[in-house]
Amino acid sequence: MKLKHLFYAAAVSTLAAACSEADELSSGIRSEKTLDAIHSGTDRFATRVNLNSEWESGDAIGVYMLDAGTGNIRNSAMNIQYNADVAETSTETNFVAAAGGIGIYDQPCDFVAYYPYSSGEEGKVDAGAGVYKIDLADQSAGIAGHDLMWAKVENKASDELLSSGLSMIFHHQLALLYVNIGNEDVKVENVKVNGLNTTAHFDLLKGELSVDDAPKAVTLHKLSDKSFVGVMLPVANIAKVMSVTIEAGGKIFQYMVPATSKISKFEAGYEYIFNINLKNSTGDLISGGNGSTEGWKPGENEGGDATETNPEIPSGYETIPVNGDTELTTVLDGASGKIALLFASGNSYNFSTNLVIPSAVTELMLLGDGKQQVVLSMKSIINTGLQKLSLNNLKITGESNATLLSNAAEDNLDNQFASGAVVEIKKCELTGMKYVCNWDGNKDRDVERNALSSFVVNDCYMHDIVSVFEEYRSETMMFTNSTFYKMSGQAIHPHTYGTAPNPTITVQYCTLVGLDKTPIQGTNQGCNITYENNVSAMIDPEHSNLSYNTSSSNGDGNYAAKNDGDGKVATGGFKHVNFNTDYTVSDLFVNAANGDLTLKIDVQAGDPRWYKSVE
Repeated sequence: MKLKHLFYAAAVSTLAAACSEADELSSGIRSEKTLDAIHSGTDRFATRVNLNSEWESGDAIGVYMLDAGTGNIRNSAMNIQYNADVAETSTETNFVAAAGGIGIYDQPCDFVAYYPYSSGEEGKVDAGAGVYKIDLADQSAGIAGHDLMWAKVENKASDELLSSGLSMIFHHQLALLYVNIGNEDVKVENVKVNGLNTTAHFDLLKGELSVDDAPKAVTLHKLSDKSFVGVMLPVANIAKVMSVTIEAGGKIFQYMVPATSKISKFEAGYEYIFNINLKNSTGDLISGGNGSTEGWKPGENEGGDATETNPEIPSGYETIPVNGDTELTTVLDGASGKIALLFASGNSYNFSTNLVIPSAVTELMLLGDGKQQVVLSMKSIINTGLQKLSLNNLKITGESNATLLSNAAEDNLDNQFASGAVVEIKKCELTGMKYVCNWDGNKDRDVERNALSSFVVNDCYMHDIVSVFEEYRSETMMFTNSTFYKMSGQAIHPHTYGTAPNPTITVQYCTLVGLDKTPIQGTNQGCNITYENNVSAMIDPEHSNLSYNTSSSNGDGNYAAKNDGDGKVATGGFKHVNFNTDYTVSDLFVNAANGDLTLKIDVQAGDPRWYKSVE
C-alpha cells in the first residue's frame, strides 16, 4: 500500500483517517501497499489571511519516510507532495498524494513532514539533504507561504499504518508578530521590522533551525489600514535591537523596542502583539492606544509610541528628538545601542560642553531635520569605542583650538573610535574648528592608534580650519561632491609612520581652493589615490604639490588653475593623473579670494554646487 492520503487537519485535535489495506485492495486499483492519506492537525497558530487556523484549497505539504531512529531516508521517500483535499477552507481535511503515495514496508519507520511544500526545482528545498531555506524579508503579499510548520511520528509499524493510518500534528517553527496602530483617522502605508535576522535553514529530518547572521528589514503583510502581521525567526533578545518603521500619511515613524519591554524575545510557536501610537516630532500624540496579547501559547505583550522620524535614519536606530527645550548636556544619558539625535529645524543649538558619548552607544548619528542645515555650535565629540558616527545635514561651528572628532584627548587611549569603525559626514558645513578628525593623544604612540575602516565625506563644505583628517588612521578615505577651502594645514594628512596602514584615498568631484599645504599625504609606505574630475587653485604655494608619499595614483577630468600673478600651478605628487591647466584663477572662478567658487566655464568638474549651470 502507498501512503497516498496523508494528512487530515484539525485546529485542536486529530483523528485517524487513512484508507485501510482492505479498502485499497478491494478497489482493485493496485496490489502494492501504499499510504494514501495522512490525518493531520496543527497547534493553534493562525497564519491564513482570515487568521482562523483553517487549511485552504491549494495548501500542500512535503513528506519524508525515514528508517526508524536513524534519520536516514527510506527508499527515496523524500519531499513527497500531498495536497489539501478541501474545496475552500476547513479546520478538518485530508492531504492526498499529488502523485504516487509513499510505499509501506514491513519494518518500523519514522515520518516527518513540513508546510508549506516546495519542490526542489524552486530552490527553496534541498530534497536530498532535507534542508528548507527560509527568507522572511518580504511578506507584503501574505504570510501563509512563510509559516513553516513541522511534524514527526516515530517508530510507526506497518501494521499500525494499515489499520489506523498515519496521524501527525504540525508545530509552528517560527513566531507570529502583529503590529497594530492605535491612532484614529490614520492610514498606514507599510510597516517594516528592522534589526533582526531574516534568513535561516531548517533541517527537515531533525527539526532543527539554524539562523543566518544577516539582519535585514522585514516588510509585514497589511491586514487593514492599521494592522499588520508577519512571521519572524525565533530570537533570544529583541530589546534595543528590533525597531519598527511605520510609514503613514507621507511621514515616517519609528519605534524601538525598549530595554524594559515585556516582550524581550521571540519563541517558536508564540504569538506577539505590539500596539503602537504614532507621535509627531514634537512628541504630541496623534491618537491613543494600549498593549495586549493573545495566542495559542502564553506570550507577553507590549505597547508603546513610535516617534516621527527622518528617512535618513538607518533601520535599527532609536531616534531621540532634539528641540529648543532639550537639555543637550544630558541628551544621551542612559542611551545604548544605535542612536540618532534628530535636531528639529528652525532652531540653533549650542553645546556648552563636549558631547561625551556613553560607552554603551555603539553607533551614533547627528541629523538635522528638514531641508535646511540645522546650526550647531560645539567643541568636541568624545567617544569610547564607537563603531560608527554619522553627521548629516548640519552646519557645525567649532572652536579654533579643538578637534571636532577627538581621539585620545588628554592621552586617554580608551577615548577613540573602535578598530574598523566608520565615520560618515554628509550634507554638512564644518567651520571654525582646528581639525575635523584628529589624534589628540601623545604623538609618539603608534600601535595604540586604532584604524577606521572608512572615512567618508560627501556633499560637504569645509572651510576656515586647519585640516580635515590629521594624524589618525583609516584604511579607506573617500571625498566626493565637496569643497575644501581656506585650510592652513594639510587637508588630508593621516598618520604616516610605524604600523599605519597604507590608505586608499578617493577624491572625486571636489573643489580644493586656498589650501596652504600639500592637501593629500600618504603614509611613509605610500598611499593609493584616485583623483578624478576635481577643480583646484591656490594650493601649496611653497611646493606646488597636490599630493605627497603617493605609491600609485590615477585620474582624469581635473582642472588646476594657474595663479593670476606668477602663473604657478599645483599638480605635483601624482603619477598618472591628468590636468587641464589652461585657466588662471580669475578665468576659472567668479571670486575665489572671497569664497565665490562658482565656475565661469561650463564643465562638470569640481563640487557640483559651484557648477556654472546652477548659478
